[in-house]
Amino acid sequence: MAQVVSEMLTENMTRSLPPAWQGKYTIERGRKWIKERDEEGTTLLVVDRSTLRVIGLMILFVIEAEGGNGETELRLAYLLSADTLKQGIASELLTGFVAWCREESPISSIAEGVAPDNLASI
Repeated sequence: MAQVVSEMLTENMTRSLPPAWQGKYTIERGRKWIKERDEEGTTLLVVDRSTLRVIGLMILFVIEAEGGNGETELRLAYLLSADTLKQGIASELLTGFVAWCREESPISSIAEGVAPDNLASI
């Protein structure tokens, strides 16, 4: 997985991410990045089902909903490899994820951030 992360997190792909995530990635830096994400939440691989190639990452951060009613809020981040952009994959990914969340309870909300220059995701 460190190889996948180091290839996916190019300088161009990380420029709108938090400063600590920006810059060049080696396999070792990829390992460190994975370890840090695993300490914060759950990192999932996004796999193209037709080729079985890893094309992205989805990171889930679970937060207890306010009010103490046992509901869960999910914060998510996702990254897709540069060669898959503008193909509708993010829309498909998020549509499937929302459908899954509707089946799971008690998830009360989902939030994500997008790069301001990524008009397709806003």
